[in-house]
Amino acid sequence: MSTILTNRFAQRISPQMQPKGGAFLGALAMLLCAVHDGRAQSTADAPRPPSTNVATTDRFEFHSDPWLNLHHFLYHWVRDDEGLGSARQRVSVPERSALGQLSDSERAAWLNAVTFYRQSVANRSHFDPGMLRQKRALLELGGDLETEAVPDEIPGIAAALTVAMPVYRSQWWPDHDRANRAWIATAEPFVRRHEARYVDMTRRIYDVEWSEAPRRADVSAYANARAGYTAEGHIVIYSTDVGNQALLWCGDSFPRDPAHP
Repeated sequence: MSTILTNRFAQRISPQMQPKGGAFLGALAMLLCAVHDGRAQSTADAPRPPSTNVATTDRFEFHSDPWLNLHHFLYHWVRDDEGLGSARQRVSVPERSALGQLSDSERAAWLNAVTFYRQSVANRSHFDPGMLRQKRALLELGGDLETEAVPDEIPGIAAALTVAMPVYRSQWWPDHDRANRAWIATAEPFVRRHEARYVDMTRRIYDVEWSEAPRRADVSAYANARAGYTAEGHIVIYSTDVGNQALLWCGDSFPRDPAHP
């Protein structure tokens, strides 16, 4: 990857943007989008392989998973290509400018995956049933980069992910994983300090219960245009968004209705 592109990526998570003090209280609002609604906890409560687990607090388990990151990366690569989303809903993917730096075989493999995502994935939302099934199944891989059992909940997506992973692993995953781990390292002490208070508040406001097991939160270089999203009790946090470093998220990140995280 070129020095220019690496520097551009690093600017998105520069030290000047690191959160300070009470700003991290906003992080708990995002985490609490995973409020237990008593209906869909299979993903959050299932046993977790240790390979992607970066940090665990009393209430949350933070992961950096290569398959989930690749899936989100391809999704937003194509959406940026196609100009999908506008204003706050648009996610810029600067890595697209590095396509010409790939070898012929790498570029062919990557564009094969991009073509599939353009045709079959980019117009779906993260809450599309097929997207949710695919995400759940990707988490079950436990970050295994050698697996031959890539899920195919959206027919054809397994082949696209399989052909793209070697390129992603060599070109972009190291930077994305470092960004995810840096975000987690900064967030962890603040989450530990405030999580009990926020869980208690959520229980009182929504009259719901939390499971005793920590809830899974995956940190991804790309997630969506609103700091992250929560579905079926599983949290995804966008680690490289400039606006997400100070964690000063707008009020609608906090769940008004626990049945609709």
